[in-house]
Amino acid sequence: MVPPEIQALGWNWGAFLLNWIWAIAHAVWIGLIGILPCASLIMAIVLGIKGNEWAWQNRRFASVQEYMEVQKAWRKWGVIVLLISVAINIVVWILWGCAMVAANMSGGLNQGSFN
Repeated sequence: MVPPEIQALGWNWGAFLLNWIWAIAHAVWIGLIGILPCASLIMAIVLGIKGNEWAWQNRRFASVQEYMEVQKAWRKWGVIVLLISVAINIVVWILWGCAMVAANMSGGLNQGSFN
């Protein structure tokens, strides 16, 4: 039985942002579907919706307070991983753009069908 305090939590950001990793840590084995590229986003949404209920049912917590603290840590690390991922993507796109400009300026793109 899931306590009302946990049912009232709603969305689980840790489960959504770190879906299959969170699923392993909480013995929510259906979450491993999130490893598949074609099902990753759908599974992340399902875990975001059902994560609190499934985590409480599948993993032992000493109290509701301990559960809340554990999920708070998962949310924090999920946000950290998301921000690092976004930053890396921005750097990669900037570097790629600079490389394309440099290649164009050196004449590297003026050959072939791009004329």
